[in-house]
Amino acid sequence: MGEHLLFEVGLALGIIAAAGLLASRLRFSIVPILIIAGMAVGPHAPHIGMFDFRFIESAPLINFMGRLGVLFLLFYLGLEFSVGRLIKAGRSIFIGGTIYMVINFTLGIAFPLLWGWPLREVLVVPFRDFFGALFFFSFGLSIDPLALTGAFWPALGAVGITIAGNFISGLLAGRKSGYSHRASTNVGLTIISRGEFSIILANLAKAGGLLPILQPFAALYVLILAIIGPLLTKESKWIYSKMARIFKWPPLKDTDKLRQRSLAQ
Repeated sequence: MGEHLLFEVGLALGIIAAAGLLASRLRFSIVPILIIAGMAVGPHAPHIGMFDFRFIESAPLINFMGRLGVLFLLFYLGLEFSVGRLIKAGRSIFIGGTIYMVINFTLGIAFPLLWGWPLREVLVVPFRDFFGALFFFSFGLSIDPLALTGAFWPALGAVGITIAGNFISGLLAGRKSGYSHRASTNVGLTIISRGEFSIILANLAKAGGLLPILQPFAALYVLILAIIGPLLTKESKWIYSKMARIFKWPPLKDTDKLRQRSLAQ
């Protein structure tokens, strides 16, 4: 039993390393890859005869190490936090944060009500990377792939609301902070795919005995955003050109000329 446990843990580390290499090669977020890998070897995954790669014995250990990952992630955020930069950019952060919270909090309250969900449902770096990867991998282990179908439409609706809410809040915050229309558009597009924290909230919801659908919902939500977010960012010029025509913003060529002049100066 002990040997089997060590084999599963070693295999999990190998899968995480392979996921990291794949994400680096594809220039893609590692989080959805880790979740999919976890689902592929989780206790709900199918097995054929003697070929059984489900992580059953090691699941509690990996889950515990994943919880450590959350602690290291949050601790690292504290290390990266700069009080001086916060004070220097206090007004911009306050305005941008307020706009972001108001828009997304309102949408976050409205969305579960529309679906009929109860409102209550609604060496640091190496350790951070290692245990953080285990956290997202362990989250994938807990997901039943068959349960994803029941969460598809709520997740798709949440993705649409997130894209609209994050883009609008980023756009307004950028304009209030003095950025150009194009720069503000880039800000809005950049923050669209930041949904990984919802996985932490989904795990807390599971521990609190809330709706079981929240975990597959969070998994699909992060996976869809991880795919759509980079595509929207890549097409930022096309998106800006279309919006410039609608809202009578400066044309794309004019904004490029202004940027080149500022760089020349």
